Amino acid sequence: GGRTHVTHPDGQYAQYSRDVLGRVNSAYMNTTLVFDPRYDNHGRATHLYRRVGSSWTVPTTYGYDEASRLASLTHNLAGAAHDITTTFARNPASQVVSRTRNNAAYDFVDHVNVTRVYAVNGLNQYTTAGPASFTYDANGNLTSDGSGGAYVYDVENRLISGPGGASLIWDPLGRLFQSSSSSRSAIRYLYDGDRLTAEYDVEGNMQRRYVHADGADTPLVWYEGASTASPQYLYADHQGSIVARTDATGAVNAVNTYDEYGIPGSGNIGRFQYTGQAWLPELGM
Repeated sequence: GGRTHVTHPDGQYAQYSRDVLGRVNSAYMNTTLVFDPRYDNHGRATHLYRRVGSSWTVPTTYGYDEASRLASLTHNLAGAAHDITTTFARNPASQVVSRTRNNAAYDFVDHVNVTRVYAVNGLNQYTTAGPASFTYDANGNLTSDGSGGAYVYDVENRLISGPGGASLIWDPLGRLFQSSSSSRSAIRYLYDGDRLTAEYDVEGNMQRRYVHADGADTPLVWYEGASTASPQYLYADHQGSIVARTDATGAVNAVNTYDEYGIPGSGNIGRFQYTGQAWLPELGM
């Protein structure tokens, strides 16, 4: 069955109320409501409300075509400056042939004009890109990108060190346990299954915690520090990429942008970014 209760080491907890079909119909941090999904008679999610004060507001709304494919996605945030609706057109094979957004605030603006020559080896690995040179180990792992640092892997091909003094430690289940670099203090990660739920410094002080929806890569609420008094809500696009963060009043305090390959905008913030994956500033990836 679905999880109903997740207790953190400090005794605070997330809890989920479920309907007769096992779907989340409300979620709490301790006893405070934080988000509330709604469904139609076909079992499709139609709305996702966040709790702002004593009201359900700043909703995400989902629209579907006659084949139950996602046709529109709307984030209705506090004020109008950051409201966004994305619409999709598909071909008979259900492939997206066009995507339209009505708010340029979410456009990636960090493109640069550059002419660059690429060279590849017999394994279709880039060996040069402009002035940069790349090398690989026998397993195909990148070992150098020309920046002056080396990438080192363990016997399971997991990255354990990189340029800038980056260091990664993995737990026995293959999850990232700790990351650090020459310019960033070590952070340790706590999971509920494969969901990242909290971050700590090496002294055990909580730095931030997260509440997720069902499914993979679906963070919805971010708490900075150990307190749960001020939730920050995360808004995702159709790919699960976090595109906006609001404070507890629903006011936008950050917008994340991405290019067509998932490269983040220079002003992006937060642990979760492209497709909801964890961003590691120690490595810039």
